[in-house]
Amino acid sequence: MNLSLTTKEKRLIYQKKYSTVRLIMKATCFLFFPVLMAFFSQPAHASVLITGASGGSSISADTNITNGTATWTSLSGPTIQEQANRDFSSTSGTFILNAPSGFSFNTANNVTLTVTRIAGTGTCPTFSSSTATPTATSITFNQTGRGSFGSTRCQVAFSGIQVRPNAGSPLATGNITKSGTSVVVGITNGTTSLGTLTEVNGALNKFSFAAIGTQSVGVSFNTTITAQDTYNNTVSGFVGTVNLSTNTGTISPTVSGAFASGIRTQSVTLSSSGAGVTITATDAGGSGKTGTSNSFTVNSISTTTTVSSSGSPSVYGNSVTFTATVTPASGGAPTGTVTFKDGATTIGTGALNGANPGVATLNISTIKVSGSPHSITAVYGGDGSHAGSTSSAISQNVTPKALTVSGITASNKVYDRFAT
Repeated sequence: MNLSLTTKEKRLIYQKKYSTVRLIMKATCFLFFPVLMAFFSQPAHASVLITGASGGSSISADTNITNGTATWTSLSGPTIQEQANRDFSSTSGTFILNAPSGFSFNTANNVTLTVTRIAGTGTCPTFSSSTATPTATSITFNQTGRGSFGSTRCQVAFSGIQVRPNAGSPLATGNITKSGTSVVVGITNGTTSLGTLTEVNGALNKFSFAAIGTQSVGVSFNTTITAQDTYNNTVSGFVGTVNLSTNTGTISPTVSGAFASGIRTQSVTLSSSGAGVTITATDAGGSGKTGTSNSFTVNSISTTTTVSSSGSPSVYGNSVTFTATVTPASGGAPTGTVTFKDGATTIGTGALNGANPGVATLNISTIKVSGSPHSITAVYGGDGSHAGSTSSAISQNVTPKALTVSGITASNKVYDRFAT
């Protein structure tokens, strides 16, 4: 029997073997490729969990460096936790913390960086030093390696950061942010907040008044009073009252209502007129803090004066009564004196009776016949609250007194000083 194979048969056998090998190779790749990809691929990343620096939400303006106590405020944190392996992605780079505008870091207090493994068994990101000396505006750490591959996750925490405001006003606020070449998943340089700093008003130092314009006696008006610190910031926490006083006359009320968020709009009334009038507010709580308004003018209440006569004509030598009536435009009763005049000559005065309108009288019997009719006016001189005014003139006629002759007889007549 001839067992030798023809060339064609050999080729068919070779092709079948080659096809089988190819099928085995394809099956092997299909089974092991996902395993190989999983082994060599990078882990999935998630944004880090940030716990912002705390302790900086209420930093007093009194601690500012320019004209305050320059006292430092200590912060806690911030901390950054990886939520996936190698969220601190860089093998090297700078990690820089930046102070927000209006605040400075304490350059005399070193800041510590602490790296802690929170999951897995591998290594964590590494830095060239665990401490850094801040500048006024930044704190720089140098990352020298990232964590090992696998399931390891780590936390990076900062401690020892101290801050203070640069000025007492305007009040500053802003976020601590990151810059530098180190890449951290979920942190955007210059944007992501690592803690918020907020400057707030300082302690009560004074009271200020909104500008007060010209006012009128006895007419109520509103004045706005603001509790302020040394730097003119509103002391929003002041909810007390103030005692009110004035340098001219009296003010009502003498105690304000309660402030709300450091501000009080108070209705007041002044009793006296004048220029250079001021109002002073003093803390009713006993702190001694005070404040005075701008100088302003308080106008008197205008008045109208009229005069009348008990009778015209009057007979020389007989009494005539002049009555002056003073009527204020508003407010209470006028006080003071009315001067009665005959032309430019004063003929007497009378005191107002305290009523509203006020009345003053003058009884007189010495107005002469000569010059009749007489021009009589009443002039009110005003008081601390009421402006003076002059009446219109009235005419007062005076007639001679009739002569009555009695007891003359022929026997006692005198002619040329010789009796007959």
